[in-house]
Amino acid sequence: MPNPIATPSRETRSSFKPKGRKHAKYEMRTPLAGLPGYVPSGPVRAHVRELADLGLPLASIARDARVHYSCIQNINLGLSETTRIRHARAIMAVTHPPNERQQIVLAIGAARRLYALQAIGWTFPTLATESGLTRDYLYNVTRYKFTAWETWSAIRDTYERLSGTPSTTGRHQMARRLAERDGHPAPLDWEGLDIDDPRVTATRSRPAVFTRAEKTATLRATVAELAAEGLNADQIAHRLGLHPRTIERALAGDRHAAATN
Repeated sequence: MPNPIATPSRETRSSFKPKGRKHAKYEMRTPLAGLPGYVPSGPVRAHVRELADLGLPLASIARDARVHYSCIQNINLGLSETTRIRHARAIMAVTHPPNERQQIVLAIGAARRLYALQAIGWTFPTLATESGLTRDYLYNVTRYKFTAWETWSAIRDTYERLSGTPSTTGRHQMARRLAERDGHPAPLDWEGLDIDDPRVTATRSRPAVFTRAEKTATLRATVAELAAEGLNADQIAHRLGLHPRTIERALAGDRHAAATN
């Protein structure tokens, strides 16, 4: 099973083949096809920093461009006033959509796909089964800026297969309520938009209006499901991002409701 949050390696090596000392010197000193051997690093640096600001690791940019990590690092730090033209072209061709060369990719698109599927009734336990990943993997994807390429691609494939089919099994109604409560757009809301671009947002087609009682019922149902899996209050609180006291109150309320029925 792929590691969902692998640590980016800085040992990225250049895949550009050396052309020999004489040929390299000739290329650097002689314009080829009307182009110089080096170009100013300014535009390249701006592109690298734009990708880095989106959350893409420098090592992933280097792997995608197939240049050495130090090349990207020096450009990013402003240590290189000029960049070899073939390196500049390769770096400028790197974009934010995940691909296999990056190895470590932006996770936002995968998280959005999971939430979009939740909005049409697919629960995280079911999505774990459908994708071949564990629930912890899926929850981690929603928490971190980047993930492994294998994890992203597994979620993408699951999304492509299920996004046109609302779920009507299991706790599908609870999944819909959770997505509506948090304002997560459905697959149709992402139609025609770049779901992998952090700068792009989608608006949920229907506004979410919840009463306090509905929110409490949804929380109790979610907590009860996680408690049935063997998680204690602290573990549930960590997973849901809530205070343990909130979880304890939900558990107590669920026990009280069960005792009075």
